[in-house]
Amino acid sequence: MPGIIMDGTSAIGPEQENDQRLVDGTLAPHNNGNYSNGPSHAKDVNLLSNASFGDSLPPELVHISQGFFPLAQLINRAAQQCWNDLTDLIAELADPQTAPSNSTSQAASAPITTTNGKYRPSTSAAENAQRKLRILEFAQAKRADFIKILVLSQWSRRAADVSRLIDIQAFIRMRYDCYNGAILSIGEMKRDLIRAQTSNPHLAMALEVLSTGKVAAMQERSFIPPKPLTPKTMLKTLRKINKTIRTRLVLHDQLPSAFTNYIVHDGRVTFKVPTEFEVDLSIAHESHSSQFFFVDIRFLFSPSPPTPTGRLLDELDSRVNAMLMHSGLTGCYNLLHNLVLSNKITILYHQATELARGHWLDTLRVEILHRTLVVQYWINRPGPKSWIEIGIKSGRRKDRMSDGSTFESPMLGLRWMRDNKEGESKYIKFNSELLSMEAILRSVIAQHIAFLLQSTYERLSQGRLYASGALSASLQTSMSEPGDCFFDVQLTRGKDLRVIIEPVSGAIIFRPTPLLLNRHDIDRSFERPIIDDILFRISRLRSAAATEEVESLADALGWEAVNSRDIKGEDLRRIFPPNILRYALFFRKSWECHWGVAYTCSMDGDNWWVVELRAPSSDKGPFSPQSARMITGRFGGLRERLNYGSFGQLDHALSGMLAIHANARYLSELHGIHHFPPLRNLYLGPQLQVPSVSIRFQSGSLPLALQISPSIATKKEPAIRDTIRLSFRGIDPSSQFAILLAHGHLSRKVRDLGLLAGHLDPTITFQPNGCGFAMRFLTPVGQPMIIQLLARLQQLERVISTLETLKRKSLKPLSVTLSRIKFAYAADEDTIASIDFNYHEQAIASDIDSITLLSKQTPLMILRMSIDFHPQNPHRRIKESLTATLNGLRPGAGAGAGLEAVLQLLVITLPILKALDRISTDPHTDKPGNTGIQITARSSKIFHLRYPSIRYRFCIHAALRRDRVVWILKDMTIASDKTGRESLESKLKEHLYIVHGDGWQGLDNGAIADCETIGNLLYTLHGIVGEYISSEAGGDLGLDKLGTRNGKSGGDAGGTGGDGSSGPAGQRADQTNPAGRGPANNNPNPKLGETDIGMSTGMGVGGARSGGLGGARSLVAGNNGAAMATQTQSDSKAENQDMKSAQNNKNNAARNMANASGNGSDVDFIMID
Repeated sequence: MPGIIMDGTSAIGPEQENDQRLVDGTLAPHNNGNYSNGPSHAKDVNLLSNASFGDSLPPELVHISQGFFPLAQLINRAAQQCWNDLTDLIAELADPQTAPSNSTSQAASAPITTTNGKYRPSTSAAENAQRKLRILEFAQAKRADFIKILVLSQWSRRAADVSRLIDIQAFIRMRYDCYNGAILSIGEMKRDLIRAQTSNPHLAMALEVLSTGKVAAMQERSFIPPKPLTPKTMLKTLRKINKTIRTRLVLHDQLPSAFTNYIVHDGRVTFKVPTEFEVDLSIAHESHSSQFFFVDIRFLFSPSPPTPTGRLLDELDSRVNAMLMHSGLTGCYNLLHNLVLSNKITILYHQATELARGHWLDTLRVEILHRTLVVQYWINRPGPKSWIEIGIKSGRRKDRMSDGSTFESPMLGLRWMRDNKEGESKYIKFNSELLSMEAILRSVIAQHIAFLLQSTYERLSQGRLYASGALSASLQTSMSEPGDCFFDVQLTRGKDLRVIIEPVSGAIIFRPTPLLLNRHDIDRSFERPIIDDILFRISRLRSAAATEEVESLADALGWEAVNSRDIKGEDLRRIFPPNILRYALFFRKSWECHWGVAYTCSMDGDNWWVVELRAPSSDKGPFSPQSARMITGRFGGLRERLNYGSFGQLDHALSGMLAIHANARYLSELHGIHHFPPLRNLYLGPQLQVPSVSIRFQSGSLPLALQISPSIATKKEPAIRDTIRLSFRGIDPSSQFAILLAHGHLSRKVRDLGLLAGHLDPTITFQPNGCGFAMRFLTPVGQPMIIQLLARLQQLERVISTLETLKRKSLKPLSVTLSRIKFAYAADEDTIASIDFNYHEQAIASDIDSITLLSKQTPLMILRMSIDFHPQNPHRRIKESLTATLNGLRPGAGAGAGLEAVLQLLVITLPILKALDRISTDPHTDKPGNTGIQITARSSKIFHLRYPSIRYRFCIHAALRRDRVVWILKDMTIASDKTGRESLESKLKEHLYIVHGDGWQGLDNGAIADCETIGNLLYTLHGIVGEYISSEAGGDLGLDKLGTRNGKSGGDAGGTGGDGSSGPAGQRADQTNPAGRGPANNNPNPKLGETDIGMSTGMGVGGARSGGLGGARSLVAGNNGAAMATQTQSDSKAENQDMKSAQNNKNNAARNMANASGNGSDVDFIMID
């Protein structure tokens, strides 16, 4: 029995020592208090000192020390346990997260956090009381333990006597067992001697034998020994036995189905049961009702037990013969069959036990219950358990007897429980002939691994990422070898992963796993099912590999990853779907700060997103994500391996997608402008094609804040078709801006527009032989340019409208841009005009909020057109008036009406301006008297001619007469200034007022002339007045020279209008007709009504030649009536004001200027609008 090592040498202790007394009360002899076998029983005490007697003492008692342990070890363990419990108690009381036993004390106060992040205990009274109570309970419990140790320590002082008592008790028990054994042996000997007893001698028979020498009771014949058997006899006998056995088996015995395979030979029959045994039986009698007898048995499976010998063979022989006697061959088969099944289970059990002690240590649990072997594998893996059951199944198969009856035959069966559920066991490699527990285990584990990997493969293939073929996954399984089962998964285009399950321990192994990814494979939950755990780990590793690959390439291309200080992770997670496993947000310096792209990973695919950010409320606050939209669609990114080249293409595509998305987002917010596809359907193509956006453009239906004022007033179909396609065409290398092209088509072909493409703005081009056009825009990536696009489209419409107007007037454009159109309106080199389109923005920024933009009631731009001329062009004198006509017509007339009027005025005023230019730019420096003229353009159709030296004033203005434009000359000189100049008056009347001249006719106080021949009238007037001024100056030199100059001028006018003469009645100069205005009329001295005035249909004045001012072939002025009607009111007001000023003689400023000009240049030209 167990004991305790004693503390001292005496069980009584040093303080007590009792006298040891004998049974009779006398004192025991003292021999230092120690005896080998207790006190002596000898009568003579002196014998104790005899040395010979000491040599005959029995041996020492066996000392019992098994189960003893030192008291010091107990004390050390108790002290160590007390220290550990105290440490745990202190840690528990110091931890504020640990719930105390009293729930009310927990709710009384909350932990307080210090500055260094640690918790300090609360000062609540209830919590302190609870802690004190815990400390008190701990102290009481440990005090009780140490009291028990103290009691044990005091008791151990007497442990020596207890140890001796234990030794004596053990000795007594051993002697008691010996006595009992001796008694039992004597009894068995007595019982065995019964068979050795003999009967008493038969005295009567002995006397008879001795006396007579024979016994009458015995037979007289003596025993005759049989003859020895010869081989022939033996062979005959064996054949006879064989024949008897065959006859019996065929005709009489009922054979079980397992014994149908037999061989009769050598006087015996051998029944062979495959994979089990062979048994030899024979007969001892010819009768068919006699039994068979057991001869021999051989096992047909491996490994098998050795052939029975000795007592085992005798026992088997008796059992089989008894079964043959009572149950025949069927009973024999059942006995041997069950024997073999039990042996097989025992052999498999021993093999499983050896495996559990060897290579499969700590991974197998082997049990055998009622002839059922249970082997549990992967015992260290949490979750549902898996095991194999190998046992004997009864009644599953029924064998038919030869007489038609059936009997149940037990069989060896296998049952596989996979994760607490029965699995399919028909494919398990279970060879009942060659028994191998390891082969069975490997086959079962191989099928278990195949099931897990197959389930994982099917679950993984359900995700769109692997179902679409973007990434590959392959599975290889085996029914017998677990090492041949693995699952290959493609994490990215450049990284693969092989999933295997270790057969012995069942651990899931990923290989090859880069070291960089090991830190992502740490979240292994033992509570998840194994298939879910494999999928979860694969998905985490795949997302980590894909994200790190993208981050590496993005960093090489200059992308900037998001910083947690700039954007909160939980805010960014909120804008993505819940199935997203990992994401990364990137920016680029060339992009707008409120736009970025995000890369997300999930088992449905890796996608790129366009993320819109909201600026922080303060300068130091983080950005907050506003929205995210997936742009990679179903294909989920690149279909090839990511490298620097392919990622560069992706960078290009994402920049384009960001630019297109920003514009589509802006269009969707405008609401009034339709576009296709909608924002939710904008995806990158399979080859990273950036989609285009089709915009419905109708300038008339645009909101007011997006229109250019004034609008184009036309009843024709809009010049631009209503579909504009906006597409991305790359990144400008120098500015890193996005290049966007707007493609459109004109509704009708504009002549010469394609030929003039080289003269256009380089940001716009036209199809040479078609109606297509394209506009090029450079804009920062992420900044919308819809406002610029709509503005330029409206500008293009105005340019096309202007070109069509020029086409209707048969004018030739020379160069065209969106801001200027340069054209020629006559054959002269100087007759070139440029119409400038000046657009004044209404302080609208390109990134203005759409709601703010639509709320404005002011137009996008206000158009201010202007016209410019060549420095030598005579129309430069009325440029401001023409500009006012372009922009200052009545409201609602549109920009086209002003242009029509200006083009008509250019044609109408060209002859008179040429004439005025001629008479005002030829100085009279070779005359003694300096005559000067002052020309004032009151408007584009009213001109005042003043001769300051003689104070004469004439007014010439355009008017409508018989639906054609004529110029009317009026004398505006006041009567007081005509005093003393009767000769001039008579000349004017004689040569001008009452004369029918070349294309003009006098009107008594003035004259009227056609617009093409107004130069002849002006040359005649200027010749008369100049001659008079020259005569007053003392010579006719100026007049001759003036006549010569006027002749030249007349030739020029004839070139333009058809006639020219030298002086008042000079010769006409032969002129060509370069402008195609009709042949020049060279008839001398034509009369009024007979003068043919060549009118150019190309100038818009009319399509027929006129026969004079009052002839039957009068010229219809085309659209001049309309042009004149638009300005009748303004021109008449200007004329009345001029006449009133001339009559009152109040234009002192003009007079002073005329006087001043007499000493300088001979002509002063004043423009007055």
